[in-house]
Amino acid sequence: MTHRGISGLDQSWAPLWWAANTEVQHRLSEAEISQAWRPDAIHEAASAIADGFAELDAVAHGTVGLRVRGAGVDVLIDATVRLLAATTAVTFGIEGGGRNQVQRIGMLVGRRLDHHEEAVVSLRSSYDLKLEDARRAASVALTTLAETPSVWDALPMRHFETAAVDLASMMIRAAGNLERVGQAVSAPQECPLAVRLSLDGVIGEIAERAEEIAADRGGDEIGRHLEAAADLAGATTVAGHLEQGLPEDHAPEVLAILRDTWLQIAGHHYCAVELLIVEARAPSFAHRFTTLKGAVAGEALEILRNARLCDRPEAVAHGRALHHHGLRIAPARAAYAQGARRSEPHMTEITERIALDCLTRATVALVCLAERPAPPRPALATQRQGSVARQRLLPPEGGPVTVGRAGAAGR
Repeated sequence: MTHRGISGLDQSWAPLWWAANTEVQHRLSEAEISQAWRPDAIHEAASAIADGFAELDAVAHGTVGLRVRGAGVDVLIDATVRLLAATTAVTFGIEGGGRNQVQRIGMLVGRRLDHHEEAVVSLRSSYDLKLEDARRAASVALTTLAETPSVWDALPMRHFETAAVDLASMMIRAAGNLERVGQAVSAPQECPLAVRLSLDGVIGEIAERAEEIAADRGGDEIGRHLEAAADLAGATTVAGHLEQGLPEDHAPEVLAILRDTWLQIAGHHYCAVELLIVEARAPSFAHRFTTLKGAVAGEALEILRNARLCDRPEAVAHGRALHHHGLRIAPARAAYAQGARRSEPHMTEITERIALDCLTRATVALVCLAERPAPPRPALATQRQGSVARQRLLPPEGGPVTVGRAGAAGR
């Protein structure tokens, strides 16, 4: 099933929370919502916030077996519907209340979930859930309610609404995780052997590309590699063309350019990390891995599993991923510059950690490109050359290709 989220993100690969959110939205639309302000609305909202986080915390810390997994999902959905209904009632004064307010709150939750999924497919996040984030959202919501003298004060009630929607979206995500894998705070998937082998091959290619890049030496090596990676991530537009949808016969060319871009970026990161390890005298990953290749492989595998990209490599939004990749390099360049200027060794370690994270995510992007299913061969494609439109008919395998002018018999 193809679903285009409220934010416009193409969610053809239904996110884990899709079914849970659909149920919440359906039940919220059928909930009885008062058309007038009720004095007990604040108390009910505070109770719904506190109970909602308590349910999430209990499910997250409990061991949920297959027999009671469905019950845990129902508990979270019930608590989420109650929380959102109470939020609608207490924010009555902001938008006028009634059914329009219900729809608006539902849309805000949908957007929040869409934005999280966008972060997942742009290699910035995963399906892991941090209870501390949920606790913070609940705390902000409760504090705002307690300190606001009147629900008609729009600004503080907006803050409450934002925190309540944040908590509700995390409860829905937890319900989706729980339904799929039986645990609320994460949803890792098994990684097939083919993907693991592809990962090993990609890391080998990156190391080879790094050797080629390292042969061109000169100046500040580490700074040069970080700057080159940032320039590559920010300069390419080919990924955006791919996501907008190109004719299938152009896709291989676009994918090849995109792959070489990621490979060049990863090569520069690999060079930078190697040099940073020498400067730091000990790698930051020494407590987990013995080699740089082992660190990249281990951390890339974690991303593939926790973002559930092993069986949906085509879900990666490479345009967004490249954009955010360029932004992620900026702190590494700043940390390295500060360390070099002030002779602060710990800044070298910070730079190495960021560069290694960038290298890992570039590796994941390359694995997803390698595992991306080949596009189906089109039966009919239309091209324009000058003012003449030509049709190219693709025959069965092995047959001759017939090309003809539009409106004329094939030659």
